[in-house]
Amino acid sequence: MKASRIVIFFFLFGMVMGSCKNQEKEPEVKQVESTVNEVEIPEKKELTEQDKSILNSVFSKVMTTVELKTFARASVTANLAEMLSKEKGPYTVFAPSNTAFEALTKEQMNVLQNPAKKQDLVTLLKSHIIPQNLTSADIVQSLKNQETLEFKAMAGNSLKIKKDGMDLWVEDASGNTTKIGKSDILGGNGVVHVIDSVLTIK
Repeated sequence: MKASRIVIFFFLFGMVMGSCKNQEKEPEVKQVESTVNEVEIPEKKELTEQDKSILNSVFSKVMTTVELKTFARASVTANLAEMLSKEKGPYTVFAPSNTAFEALTKEQMNVLQNPAKKQDLVTLLKSHIIPQNLTSADIVQSLKNQETLEFKAMAGNSLKIKKDGMDLWVEDASGNTTKIGKSDILGGNGVVHVIDSVLTIK
C-alpha cells in the first residue's frame, strides 16, 4: 500500500509540474483531481506459502545480515541463491564475514570477480555449506563425547569443528582454523554461522 502511494505521489507531482510549464493552471488542476479519482490502489498481495518459505530461508537471513553482504553477492553470482532460498535443505552455512573477504589477496579475490572462474567460486562457496542442520547447541552437545566433529561439505571437502573454552572453531582441509562469531541465525531450511575467515580447499 505504501509503495502504491509513492507511485501515485510521483505521478501527480509530474502532472502538477507539467501544468506549471504550460501555465494552464485551472484545467490541469481539474485533470489532476480527475486522475486521483480514477487511480485504483491495488490491494495488498497475499503471500503464498512459497513466498513465506523464501522470506524465512537461510539465504534471506544471509541477505539481511550486515556482516554477510559480500557472501550474499558472491552467492548470487555463483547461482547458489536459489538453492539456499527455495530448496528444503537443511543447510548449515559457515558464511565468511565482509572483513574475511577483504583479507583475501588480489589473486584470491579474482575468483570472486572473474566470470571465467565462476566454477571455482561455486566450489569455494559450497565448501562452506554442510547439508545438515547444525546449531551451536547441537555442536556443543556432540562435543561433550568427543574432541572433534568432522563433516563433509557440499564441495566434497571435510570440515572439522572444535571447542576451545567458550568458542567454537572450524578447521578446513588445509589445517587453517577460523572462529565462529555470530551464530544460530536460524532460517526455515537451515542455519547460518558467521566465521572470521574464508575457508580453503586443499
